[in-house]
Amino acid sequence: MHIKAYIVAYVKNAIHLPLDSLLERNGYRLNAQKSTKIWKVYNNGNEKLLVRQNANFQWFYLNCDNKADSGNIINFCKNRKLDLMGFTQGLIVNDDTIKENISKLTSKEADKLKEQQKIIDKFNQFELYDLTNSKMLEKRKLKGNLFLAYNHSLKKDKHNNMCVPNFLYSKNSHSNKIISYTRRLENPMTSLNNQALNKPINTLNKGEKGIEMLAPKDLKPIKNIVLSESIIDSMSYLQLRKLNAYESILLSCNGQFNAEKLDAFLEKLLSDIEQSKSKEYADYLKKAQSFELYKGTQTRIESETNTTRDNLTIHFSRTKYPSSTDFMPAKDWVNESVKSLDELVRVITNYHYSSAIYKNNYRNTHNTKGFSNLLIFDIDNDKDKPNISLEETKNLFKKHGIETLIIPSRNHNKEKHGHIAERFRIIIPTQQPIGQDFNCNNDFSAFNNLCAKALGIYDYIDKKVSVDQSRAYYKSPNDATPIILKGRIMDLTHLKQQAMSNLFTESQIQTTEPKPVNKPDLSLNIVLAYDNDKNGQVYTQISEEIIYKHTGNMPNIFIPYSKDCNDNLKLANLIGNDHINNEMIKNFLERIEKQSLFFDGEKKEKLEALKNECLSLLKPQEQATSQNDTKENEKPIQGVDYEM
Repeated sequence: MHIKAYIVAYVKNAIHLPLDSLLERNGYRLNAQKSTKIWKVYNNGNEKLLVRQNANFQWFYLNCDNKADSGNIINFCKNRKLDLMGFTQGLIVNDDTIKENISKLTSKEADKLKEQQKIIDKFNQFELYDLTNSKMLEKRKLKGNLFLAYNHSLKKDKHNNMCVPNFLYSKNSHSNKIISYTRRLENPMTSLNNQALNKPINTLNKGEKGIEMLAPKDLKPIKNIVLSESIIDSMSYLQLRKLNAYESILLSCNGQFNAEKLDAFLEKLLSDIEQSKSKEYADYLKKAQSFELYKGTQTRIESETNTTRDNLTIHFSRTKYPSSTDFMPAKDWVNESVKSLDELVRVITNYHYSSAIYKNNYRNTHNTKGFSNLLIFDIDNDKDKPNISLEETKNLFKKHGIETLIIPSRNHNKEKHGHIAERFRIIIPTQQPIGQDFNCNNDFSAFNNLCAKALGIYDYIDKKVSVDQSRAYYKSPNDATPIILKGRIMDLTHLKQQAMSNLFTESQIQTTEPKPVNKPDLSLNIVLAYDNDKNGQVYTQISEEIIYKHTGNMPNIFIPYSKDCNDNLKLANLIGNDHINNEMIKNFLERIEKQSLFFDGEKKEKLEALKNECLSLLKPQEQATSQNDTKENEKPIQGVDYEM
């Protein structure tokens, strides 16, 4: 079995393929003298590469002559304009190296899941944390009663440490799942193995780090999301800005920023919030549609005039740029419209395309806002499944008498999964757009399958495709020969009515007009409150891009006057004002200096302690500014919220 089948059958991720073996198969020579236990050195006369396998059995390389040329096998091929399948051709599943990797990876993943489950079980057995009687929160100037909305999530271990759950997005369950927990220590560790620590340890993580999250049980009222480097900082921001915990979700990257994990987590979280906010309104719409069906009328008149070939406009999405057959992008999607199937052929032989309409020009399930007037069915003619030929399909749709495009796909008459077959797509323009009536995976799949059954092709279509509402299709080859069948434009009215009716078969038909429900407000105040340092600036920039990608809006930015939000809170408590600037700090220190002139002994010591505490909470540059009585810092963003 060649590597194509191997990827489909097992890895689905080329970074686990043995890059060292592949380099040797493609003209690179191992330099055993220069190689170490960790790094292997390869040379092909033009370039020198360092290659290694990490603890997760993933392979990476580094070009010694070009630091920008590094990464995994995918980067290697991309940087050299190589076809991944061509580069890996000849590597077979019986290769001992691959077998060893499979065994190691399977064993390691199984052990990891077992250990993770033990950690989760232990966390679930802990008692709830007492927010109203916490020395740890008190030391950080946090008022525990402000966070009672999160009490169901916070646990305590036997040392009374506050345990905060960590989450990551799971592809298997399509949900954000708890994977570990972080202990915020009641009593910081000052020594380790009988050795004094330079800096006390305030947190310990049990298991793999993820995204710390505190969220109320009900997501419907959510208005605010706060993201920082520590859950203590997010809690501090909530207290500083007097946010309602029942309307706020607090997040933290837990001191280990990972853009990919954050991206996947936020995409799912935002989707969950939107669904929770929209549920009541969506239920109302279904009841209203059921009531309209009960009355025997259409819910919505989508087209007042009958659409013919002469007045047809076909709407769909396509990639912004001409497409490579090996890469399906997530971003840069645009809406397109054409007047005929001939025009459509010219587009879909140059660009990847979809019947879904994506908001923010970004393709994913969460961003799918509806569907165009185009039905697309994939025919793969897989082995051991019912097959239908191009000729049989053409004859079938001639009998239907509807306008249809049948066009070969990129794997037409090529080997795929060890099987050569005719592979093509059936593309049908319709009088009405599918719209938003079936805008969730289950409803979309049900409607798609209903249409396929009505057309007599259900047994032959790729069912996996119909489940994914954000599905996009690779362009057909430029030399593909299209079959265009002329006829009437397909009318979806009765199929949509039947599909909508089917959605209500499990519940009672609505026989009275439902009480109207207002459309939900889906806007969110998303705040980035990272530390006031170089890392915080980088995290902010990356997080801005992630949030804009999923919402189409820029988040609000809070840059602490101190190092972080918790120091800001302590400083605010000290000077008696939540909105801090240089003038306030200067005035506070001047008052202490003046008062010190009139006191001595214990009172003077207390004033000196206040001064030192204030200075300790300032960043070095602010300390110098305050002590030298310089003018107020001119940076407008320090210590305040501002909107991009």
